[in-house]
This record gives sequence, structure tokens and C-alpha cells, in this order.
Amino acid sequence: MKRFINRRLFIAALALSIGPLAHAADWPHKPIRLIVPSSAGSPPDVIARVLADSLGRRWSAQIVVENKPGASGIIGMNAIKAAPADDHVFILAQAATVTVTPHVNASAHYDVDKDLVPAALVGAGPLMVVAAPGSASASLGEFLQQAAATGKTVNVAVTGNYSLPHLTAELIKRRAKAKLNIVPFSSSGSALTAVVNGDADLLIDGIPGVESMLKSDRIKPLAVTSLQRLVTYPDVAPLSDAFPGVEVEGWFVLFGKRPTSPAVVAKVNHDVNDAVQEKRLTDKLLELGVVTRPLSQDQVQDFVDGERKRWAASIAELGIKAQ
Repeated sequence: MKRFINRRLFIAALALSIGPLAHAADWPHKPIRLIVPSSAGSPPDVIARVLADSLGRRWSAQIVVENKPGASGIIGMNAIKAAPADDHVFILAQAATVTVTPHVNASAHYDVDKDLVPAALVGAGPLMVVAAPGSASASLGEFLQQAAATGKTVNVAVTGNYSLPHLTAELIKRRAKAKLNIVPFSSSGSALTAVVNGDADLLIDGIPGVESMLKSDRIKPLAVTSLQRLVTYPDVAPLSDAFPGVEVEGWFVLFGKRPTSPAVVAKVNHDVNDAVQEKRLTDKLLELGVVTRPLSQDQVQDFVDGERKRWAASIAELGIKAQ
């Protein structure tokens, strides 16, 4: 009898260990929803669709990209929170949606820890500070030094209220000797127009939002918010040259709705890491100023946790309260 019981326990344990693997092997068995908390045609949307095309071919499955823009990403986050937990719904979340919005927007009723499980880091990239093409300054440090010397107030256009560009401007404002007036705009287009027309002196935005204007020389790059110069923009000085230690990185992480099966999360992590090393996808992301960075599941979790702690500290430093 004892031997029979042990055999039963062994079979049960074996079934438990094989179960998740078998589940991942026959997944997906229906279309996958990929929620993007941004509008169609935006950089996150472009990234999501390129990624969906690659993964769809790998999985022989339809991946339906659903745009849920608005409210600093809250609408998209609420959409995945309300979705059924069936291992077939994911969200491509931007950095601010995960690290900033929950601290500054009282209507953000989602909980990153309870509602989401990080599956894969798709890519990351710095922001850029640009000026009108006629600017005589070669760098942001030089621009702000000249403004401080003349007593000029610098109008800084940013995309979004309490977005990463907005908080970057706030961090610069605390450290610069020049006077800065930060003006949030609802879109990259309107902010760019303000700089080109001379209504704003500087603009801070993600590289995807300004790249087309950079290529046509309609704006002038003054700084990137990385610690080192970028391969794609080797002549643009890092923000840390003027403000040591200040680094801001935008990123895109694929999250599943908790509790997505661990085996499915492991498969998604593996396959996304493979996909983002494809030349076609890598080149497309690089065009958008995003560099791929394959990470293991544990590394993705550590990365997200570290970014959340870092921005929570910055928001506390800036004295920003949820509104």
C-alpha cells in the first residue's frame, strides 16, 4: 500500500510539473489581444504592430492590436485589468504609464503588482532636447548658460502632463541657473509647431516624436537624456554633461494580465527576446530611437521594480502630489 501511495504521489507531482509545459505547448489556441495605451500611428503603436507581425508568424496565431489611448495610459491599463484572465491578453506599456501615472494621477486605480506580470522588455531609448534650427548653441548646457546670463526665461515645451518629458524638464529646472517655464502640450505635433514657430524655446520628447523634423533639419538637437552619446546621433551631447547623474530612459515592456500562466510568460519572454534580435525588427526600432535589450524574466522584473523606485523618488523630490 505504501509503495502504491508513493507511486500515486509521484504521478501527481509529475503531472503538476508537466502540466504548465503542456499548456505552453498548445498555446495560443485563440487570437491574442495586444493592448496599446496610445493612439494608432504613434510610436508605441508602430512598435506593437511590428512586434505583433513577428510573433504572429512564430506562433501561427492572430495578434489583434487594440489602441486604447487617453488619460496618460489609464484607459489602456483599465482595459487589461477588466479583461478575462485567459493567458491571451497583453499590454505594451510605456515607462510613464507604469512608473509615473500611478503617483501623479488619483484616477489611476490599477495596481502594477496585483494586475500585471512583466513578460519581456521590447526596447528602451532616451529622450531628446531640441531647439529651433536657428539656435546658436551647440548644446543644452551652452543654451541654458546664455539664457542665465541674459536673464531670459526659457519656455520648454513637453509632450503630456506629468509625462517623462515633463518630469525631465522639472529635473532640469531644479538644477539649471536659467529660469524655465514648462508648457505641456497634448501631442508631439503641437509641441514641435510651437518650437518651429518660436512660441517655445526648447522641446523635450522621445526621439520617435522628433525624428522626422530632425532629418529635415527643421529643429536642432541639443541633448539626449542618456549617459553616453548615441550611435545614431554621435554629435549630440548627453544631458549628463550639463547635469551629472541625470538620465532618463523611455521603454516599452510587454505585460500579461495576472495571473498569466508562468509557462506562457516564459514562452513569451523567450520568443520576444528572439524576435527583437531580428534585423528587420531591430532596424525598425532603431529608426524610432529604441534599442532592443533582451532580458530574462527575472531581469525584466528587476528592471521594472528599479524604474518604479527611481521615479517614485524623483516625484517625491519634485514634491508632486496625485491630482
